[in-house]
Amino acid sequence: MRNDQEPCCIVKLIWPIVILIRLIISIIFGLLSGLILGISITIWVCLLAILRTPASIIKMVYLTATTTEKVFTHRCLDYPLRIVVLILIPISRLLFVGGLTLYCIIFGTMICIEQLTKRMWTCEWHDWSIYDDIKELSQVWSDDEDEDEYFRTLYVLKCLCAMVPGILLGILPFIPFAIMVLLISLYRLPINIYKTMKVALFTVVLKWDLKIGALLILPVIHVVFILVVFVTALIGSFFHFVYVTTESITNSESPFHRWDVFRNGLEKYYEGHQNFTGENQLGRFDHPTGIPSGWRGETYQIPIQRILKWQWDFLVCCFLLLISLPICFTGSLVIFTLKLVPSTFKLWMNVCEHIPIYCWPCTLLTLLLTPAGVILFSVLSIVAGTLKSFRVPAVYLVKGYGAGLRDPFAIVGEVDRWDCFGVGVGCRVFQCLPERPIHRNNETSEESKLLADAYWDRFASQCILSTSELISKGWISLDDVESIEPALVTAIPAIGILEVLAGSANNTEAQDDEDILWTIDGTLSKREGRPRFDNMASLFWPKVMSIKRLLDQKIENRKVFAEAHNVQVLRAMICNNAEHISFELNVFIDRSNIEDEHQSNSSTNREIRSRLIELTLMLLRVKPYQDRMGAIFEHKYGDTTSC
Repeated sequence: MRNDQEPCCIVKLIWPIVILIRLIISIIFGLLSGLILGISITIWVCLLAILRTPASIIKMVYLTATTTEKVFTHRCLDYPLRIVVLILIPISRLLFVGGLTLYCIIFGTMICIEQLTKRMWTCEWHDWSIYDDIKELSQVWSDDEDEDEYFRTLYVLKCLCAMVPGILLGILPFIPFAIMVLLISLYRLPINIYKTMKVALFTVVLKWDLKIGALLILPVIHVVFILVVFVTALIGSFFHFVYVTTESITNSESPFHRWDVFRNGLEKYYEGHQNFTGENQLGRFDHPTGIPSGWRGETYQIPIQRILKWQWDFLVCCFLLLISLPICFTGSLVIFTLKLVPSTFKLWMNVCEHIPIYCWPCTLLTLLLTPAGVILFSVLSIVAGTLKSFRVPAVYLVKGYGAGLRDPFAIVGEVDRWDCFGVGVGCRVFQCLPERPIHRNNETSEESKLLADAYWDRFASQCILSTSELISKGWISLDDVESIEPALVTAIPAIGILEVLAGSANNTEAQDDEDILWTIDGTLSKREGRPRFDNMASLFWPKVMSIKRLLDQKIENRKVFAEAHNVQVLRAMICNNAEHISFELNVFIDRSNIEDEHQSNSSTNREIRSRLIELTLMLLRVKPYQDRMGAIFEHKYGDTTSC
């Protein structure tokens, strides 16, 4: 029994040596035979190419001289280009033969070494025929039937030759084009400066400090814009005209065929200046009220308190950065230094497991380059970990001093979790360092937006209720509402504002002058409950209060201007702005003698109406009302249940 086991033990001991010897023999055989075979194939291909070169040159010369449809024609500059291409054909062919030979000696030899090493190792020779590969390569040079390859080569040569006249002719228009762009910019400069400074002066979007800054800097911006546009036109037009001229010459067209961009480009540039001052751009802000169309309430100013806080935050951020940089650098250096050796061995194991043994040149090269790659990647990782310390100021700005002081150690913990070389996430140097995410909080602005949206929704409901009452009284018609009559566009929101303010003036719950009672749902808006972050409320509130104070005026201890009859008079005065008014409204106007200027309340009522119309014109420019305007005019007023 013991004698039977001895041969097996001997085989187990000898077998690794046999495998090693076989591997060495395969490598030596593949290297020597691959070099011999690669050089032989290169010599064969080079000789074949040299033998085919005269015939190829003759054929290309023949095609160049005789073709009249492909590549060359009888138009424009094709005659001189044809002569130049005839001269360049032998040179291009010889360069091609040299490049092909170089390709075969380098890449062909490497492929032969790999194939022969693989087949010596696997002993699989039956499915590989060198003769078939050489025959297939030879057929590339023996195929005379396909002339498209020759035409493609001629087209490339023609393109190269066309670049010379393309550059010489293309430089002619680019300077006049740039000068015309400069003249257009100078011509439009006065109107651009006037329009932009007018908008900056009267817009409600900018506060007084930014208005002053804008008025001072706008002339400088316009001058710099002219210089930038001139330089851009000078450089861009040079490359454009050279390109289109070269392309036209290559396509057998007139060199000036595509120079129409000279006129079209100048026209588009001039139209761009006109559009800048037109209705869709500057015209959107150029309104007597100073309110841009679709305004959402945003305003901009120079925040002095914020600037002081930014200065303090900047000093704190610099201090935290000075602390976090050495911590993150030292931590990253320790982490990747300790992980250097395990990472190298792990990558060596992956290389040995996944690359076949017959690809020994690639395996050997990879094993030699792996340590250098690990070191380089570790250095880059140390740099990346150090750069992550620039996150610390952001953490301080969001979460405060404590989070800013703790975050450098959290960054080291995150870097420690990087599994760059597949060692495993559990392989960590600093197990005690946690990873701390950053959370942001925007509760205040969200609550302010919801509060403002609720006000706008109540106002839209009030406008719908006022419109229903006007239709039921016959003062306006349903057809005018459905067709969005221009007079009603201003009348309906003005009456809605009047109803809200009159109801607030007459209600005892609204004790403070700035309290507003929404009679549509009974909500009482106190002064301290107004949205603090709504710029539209800040703009409209003084005008709303001026109207409410007029309605609150007392004559003989009575708020006569907020009484029901006077409110009806004000409603009639607002509706009396159309070219044609209804019979019912006309009867009320005549009976109330509204147009009599000698009545006691006439002057105050006219002032209230003027301020309501002024506020309405501003209201029509803002986005929240524009979004709800469709709901007001598209409401089903004819349905008695909907009101």
